[in-house]
Amino acid sequence: MNSFLAFLVLGFAVCLIAGLMKTDLFKWLPFGEITQKKIAIIFGSATIVAFVLFSLTMPPKEEAKEAEDLVQTQHTQTEPATEEKIETKTEVIAFTSSNENDPTLPKGQIKIRRL
Repeated sequence: MNSFLAFLVLGFAVCLIAGLMKTDLFKWLPFGEITQKKIAIIFGSATIVAFVLFSLTMPPKEEAKEAEDLVQTQHTQTEPATEEKIETKTEVIAFTSSNENDPTLPKGQIKIRRL
């Protein structure tokens, strides 16, 4: 119920802002000629009423804390913390190389060739 009221508050607030910006969006409402004043009264009061209902349906702090603790203990009990450690060893690959001075290379660069 609380989530539904939170979405109502958000939806009415969005409608209030959109209606104040562009009143043509709400011509379909059956309140006669729609003006910014009417939109502010309709959606502003709806936002306030939904917010008050949202505030009234909030659980007390103790219940909310107990519910949060319960969720945390269930979460820690269902998923034990395991960690796998994988060790890899790298080996050195020996190869021989030789430096070649190639006249096509820019000055100061050396070409290394594997044998």
